[in-house]
Amino acid sequence: MAERRTAWLTASDDGLVVGDPFRDHLHVGVSGVVHRRLDLDAGQVVDVARWEWDAVRDLIVSAPTSRTARPGLWAFLRAAVVEATGWASTLASAPVHVRLVLAGGTDELLVLDGHAGGGYPETEQEQAHQLLGRVLGGRPPRPDLVARDVG
Repeated sequence: MAERRTAWLTASDDGLVVGDPFRDHLHVGVSGVVHRRLDLDAGQVVDVARWEWDAVRDLIVSAPTSRTARPGLWAFLRAAVVEATGWASTLASAPVHVRLVLAGGTDELLVLDGHAGGGYPETEQEQAHQLLGRVLGGRPPRPDLVARDVG
């Protein structure tokens, strides 16, 4: 998968991914939004739920902000030091919270896996929100814009 990432948003060959594409995430594609999760038993990412574009009214993303430019590196180094000293590992990713607003007046609240250990730089989050807004802003949404915007 060819990819480019800013904060919690990854551009892939066939759309956008909110969260970590190799674990629990949302895929924003031409036909709609798909919640995918890593199935450890199967050793692959599987579809959990699917929403067609006519059922989706909005997608709101919230994630912690970091004061460092590369929080994932600091989280990895901190976890490596803790593990080397015999303490339990503290390597974890910052969760990505998504509110999927649906046409029927209901919401889906999802907590997805993220990339960074303590959060995402504010400027990268702003860029991710802008790109997601451009893709979702039209009716119908235009995930096909991703190839032109970041490719």
